[in-house]
Amino acid sequence: MIKRVSLSFIIILLYVTLVFAEAGPDIKVRGRNIYVDGKKFYIKAVAYGYAYPGMNPEGTDARADISLFEKDFKMIKEAGINTIRTYKPLPPEVLDLAEKYGLFVIEGICYPCDTTDFSSVSEFDMLCDIAVSIVERDRNRKCILMWSLWNDAPWGWQGRKSVFKNHSFKTVNDFLCRLIKKVREADNTRPLTAANTFAEGAQNLGAESLDVLGVNCYLGLANNWKDFSKSDALNKINALRKLSAKYNKPVYIAECGYSTFDVKNIKIQAEVIKKQIKIAMNRVAGITVFEWVDEWWKAGQPAVHDAHVEEHWGICDGYRNPKPGYYAVMEEFSKYGKKKESAVKHKMTVRELYDTGKLRLD
Repeated sequence: MIKRVSLSFIIILLYVTLVFAEAGPDIKVRGRNIYVDGKKFYIKAVAYGYAYPGMNPEGTDARADISLFEKDFKMIKEAGINTIRTYKPLPPEVLDLAEKYGLFVIEGICYPCDTTDFSSVSEFDMLCDIAVSIVERDRNRKCILMWSLWNDAPWGWQGRKSVFKNHSFKTVNDFLCRLIKKVREADNTRPLTAANTFAEGAQNLGAESLDVLGVNCYLGLANNWKDFSKSDALNKINALRKLSAKYNKPVYIAECGYSTFDVKNIKIQAEVIKKQIKIAMNRVAGITVFEWVDEWWKAGQPAVHDAHVEEHWGICDGYRNPKPGYYAVMEEFSKYGKKKESAVKHKMTVRELYDTGKLRLD
């Protein structure tokens, strides 16, 4: 009898061990820090989308061969990046790759914007349905670090597209907080975050309800967005630290980087990104470099790489050839030198796949 009990106990113990081994990471927010499996976690992220030259990602999912995304994730991992931040849900097969390469994902699950009617019940219900459906699809995945509910709020702020032209702060904030509540009801195992602009007051949208506050904050880039200002970078970091103290919550930089739209800026990109990461490191909960690759679709025809600032933010070009900014990220996020050779071998890979017809375009 004793032997049978002992054997049963062992079987139960093994079963429980296997169940917990398959469970996702334990992600917690305590005070101003994020913890993964009990260890303090610093977000070293890159903004990630799945557009390629000639491809318009609007309204599409993975149009490219899955092998191309695998090339991306190999390079991302080699750069010492531990997280990718997305602006829309990723296709399941791409999330599979994130798990394969041990990358966390801050997944964008819905997108309220300047055209949203923040007084509309039907629009609120629509956004809830979209967000909850993605949460229910992906909540059991190990790669999900946080759910992200919006980007760039308040969408213009003082510009012509600002939602405050038509709605009060309270109306917009109440709408977003109710959205947060609905998503939390669908999954309370992952922190909820969102990305507001750095403009004064904008950082407070949803701040009382979110678990982690994200701010799109381009350290050191003021006025003409070309010259780096250390004083500007330090002032912004201090403002983010005050925001973190105000709500006693982690604050992470959801976007930060440097555009190479002027060819003279290609080398400068590396210098600026290194300074941005150094200033942010350990002063906030993490930083997201904007962005992984140049997106040709933003300012015109997807098949044309326009001479426009919005199409040149990538630390790699559209065909995944690394720019100096890629190696700057590698140097600051890991140890420069050990990884450089392995990254160089990826040059021309996407171009070769494109030429052989494995990359499908719109």
